[in-house]
Amino acid sequence: MYNTGSKNYNVALALLSALFFMWGLMTTMVFELSQEYKVVFSLSDKEILLIQFCFFGAYLLVSYPAAKYIDSYGYKSCMVFGCTTSAVGCLIFFLAAEMYSVHLLFASTFAVGAGITMLQVSANTYVALLGMRGFGASKLTFAQAFNSLGTFIAIFFSGSLFMIFGRGGVDSLLNLDPKEYKGASVLYVEAPYLVIGVLMLFFAFSLMFSKIPHLDTSRFKPLNVERPRSFIFQYKQVFFGAIAIFCYVGAEMSIYKHLASMYSKQDNLIWLVPVYLGTAVAGRFSGAAILRKISPRKCMVIYPIGALILISAYVILQNHSSGVWILACTGFFNSVLFPCIFTMGIDGMGSHTEEASAVLNMSIVGGAAVPFAVSTVGLNYGILLIFICYFSIAYFGLYGSRYKKRTNFY
Repeated sequence: MYNTGSKNYNVALALLSALFFMWGLMTTMVFELSQEYKVVFSLSDKEILLIQFCFFGAYLLVSYPAAKYIDSYGYKSCMVFGCTTSAVGCLIFFLAAEMYSVHLLFASTFAVGAGITMLQVSANTYVALLGMRGFGASKLTFAQAFNSLGTFIAIFFSGSLFMIFGRGGVDSLLNLDPKEYKGASVLYVEAPYLVIGVLMLFFAFSLMFSKIPHLDTSRFKPLNVERPRSFIFQYKQVFFGAIAIFCYVGAEMSIYKHLASMYSKQDNLIWLVPVYLGTAVAGRFSGAAILRKISPRKCMVIYPIGALILISAYVILQNHSSGVWILACTGFFNSVLFPCIFTMGIDGMGSHTEEASAVLNMSIVGGAAVPFAVSTVGLNYGILLIFICYFSIAYFGLYGSRYKKRTNFY
């Protein structure tokens, strides 16, 4: 245990679960509104791809500074800073939409991504370390379930509520000329960012004045019994954990994009993405209970195998109507992978925990790199890349996370 007091443990977990929900909502809004960006900012497909790289690039560039910020000012301060930065990003987006500025759009996307990166580095680590170490994966899975719930709700949030709010109803679209349509689209994209920006400021103030337990890892040495390491990547669990998260986020986003492209072409497949995200929600809530009984290491083998079985079934049945629905169910088996990889990746790192967390979060850039690679090589070779991703994750569970240590929970 790294916390200096457990009196406010439940309060902290409840507050952070709500925060996880908010950044899940925000992350999905960035991608779900991409078609509207094309209208408002007159973007090409390549420029839409640049928006995604701006968002995921923040993970690569901000994660390590966020870890150093935690070392100096603590977890709570970093979470407050992350919420505030995301809120500022939402404000910049409002200015970008009003001015039709592509450069401000890129800046706002990076700012939102930077804020979420700070939250990922701080909040994920905080939840995993708070309380008993042996239940870190279960606690983080529970909190991440609300993140998935926010992601799930966002697809309806952006697709219906704000369409009516911003455009005056779907039926009115046919009566708009191009200029009026563009003006209505501005309102459509501005509204969710304004609402979420205000909510993120609310969470920043809530965290600032909360009395959540203080965590201090500086007094603890890593549990590795081998000679001290000079670089963070020399710790086996961190090195292979980073590869596993790169592969996990990459595979997850590749499947998401494939499903989204399919339902955009066929109206009868409109529920594909909701099923994919909904099974992830179910998987995380159930996974939080399962991880109380089954070790993360075992889940790290069972769940990737389950995903591989469903993807194999899709390959066999891809010309059949049921094949794509089977693929959508892989969300369930993706659900516990990030919490398990993250918890095992920072396991026993002691005073180096924040630095390890930064490395793991930098690997989330795989969410941009792997889908780009899959789309470049085509579906057949893309499926092979996704297979390699899941095998890499299973390898981390079986071997990559093992190291000689003084105590062993996993």
